[in-house]
Amino acid sequence: DLGNQHDSTALLCRSRFSMRVNNNPNLDDLRNICMKIKQSMYDGKKCLMLILRDDTATRKNAVLVQTNEFKDKLLASISHELKTPLNCNIGLLSEGLNDSEVTQEIKDTYFMPVLTSSHILNYFICDLIDYAEIRKNTFSIQNVKFVLVDILNEIKFLYTTLSTLKRIPFVVEADQDVPSEINSEPRRLSQVLINLINNAFKFSNSGLIRLKISKCIIEGSVHIKFSVIDQGIGLDSLQLEAIRSFLADQDDLENPLFLKSSKGNCLGLRISRSIVKYIGSSSITVESVKDAGSIFSFSIYLCHHQETSPPGVIVTSLFSINNEIENDFDLSKMIIKHETKPLFSNVSISNCLCKIVLIVDDNDYNLFTLERKCRRRGWEVIKAYNGKECIEKVLLHEKQGKKCQPGFCKGIRLILMDVDMPIMNGIEATIHLQKMMQTKEISPMNIVGCSAFETKQDIAEGLKAGMKDYITKPVLDAKLDEVLKLFN
Repeated sequence: DLGNQHDSTALLCRSRFSMRVNNNPNLDDLRNICMKIKQSMYDGKKCLMLILRDDTATRKNAVLVQTNEFKDKLLASISHELKTPLNCNIGLLSEGLNDSEVTQEIKDTYFMPVLTSSHILNYFICDLIDYAEIRKNTFSIQNVKFVLVDILNEIKFLYTTLSTLKRIPFVVEADQDVPSEINSEPRRLSQVLINLINNAFKFSNSGLIRLKISKCIIEGSVHIKFSVIDQGIGLDSLQLEAIRSFLADQDDLENPLFLKSSKGNCLGLRISRSIVKYIGSSSITVESVKDAGSIFSFSIYLCHHQETSPPGVIVTSLFSINNEIENDFDLSKMIIKHETKPLFSNVSISNCLCKIVLIVDDNDYNLFTLERKCRRRGWEVIKAYNGKECIEKVLLHEKQGKKCQPGFCKGIRLILMDVDMPIMNGIEATIHLQKMMQTKEISPMNIVGCSAFETKQDIAEGLKAGMKDYITKPVLDAKLDEVLKLFN
């Protein structure tokens, strides 16, 4: 009896159920039905209205979005977890190369191959992290001015061992008018170059591999062009067409023709293609001849044609290729007369004689590695496993720590602060320490972020919390030297 119902459109029942089409057990034929029963009026009489809506597609899309988000988060999480032990490997191997008690034969035979492959693996992990960010539309870059030869140094170092093992000479060549400084995203630039060079080695069994850097004019603007040239197996017309189609279509994540011709070995190119979209002025181009080799190229913007090149000394000859092609990398061939400005700013340095660094990290291997590096450079080390313990160690040192000059000693001069830690993370600890410094509860000290989390948002969050600067893992010797020298 509906006569006592006041609301003629009241919802009496809502339900969802699933049904199969034609009793087909295939899950693709499973339909999701939403059913509603409402009161209504028809021909002046109260009645019940049954509404059935097939929302299979809507629910499938929602599940797909949730699944993709989970996959992206899982991919980023796993990538960061992989970086933790890898950072330790790179750090300890670098220390081993500097250990005078280890023979040169051991260093060349064991340490160098593992170290260089670990560095390349680190870039591969960065690819995975960037891929997750690109899928979530959170990918961003941070252009800075940097010395180009630093990038070339690292790349040449990374492939010295592989070049020797495969007996394929690898050389880097730069035109004389290439400036020593450019403005771009250095890590992502290295990432693209390493992906392209990896492919060159992968598909070459003989010949020569070159990384060539030149200056060119594109549509009235000056660009720096990077080309990876190999004499490997090359590409046939079908493969070349597929790769060109794939590289030209920035939004095509699943190009069937490319996947078929490349047998799925496309992650490096896929990531490089997306990165070049952000840091480059053109897409990656490819030229290839079957059984003769390939050339993969891209360019980045430098300045307008009428403008002068950015400040910096022109490198007369970064690397040269001779007829014999030697594998040895001679740093003395690089003529660079340039004083690089410090990457850090707003840092107060006292004349205190104490060199005390507090390393905060929840991973024992990372602590061990950084401790060895700092002690070898003459620093006294205090360790903490999380932000809470860090604060406790700071307060304890303020009360009981030895002073080189009573009334003047600054005590702990530097804190290398990890970000992702239990109990209290690095961001929370930094904010707390900054408040304690403002109230003069503790002496002023410099906090530098030291983490595998390296996105623009991560760095901005650290600086906002009060970190003087932010360095990323694995911490290279040159970067650590720069930080310690600045606070010495």
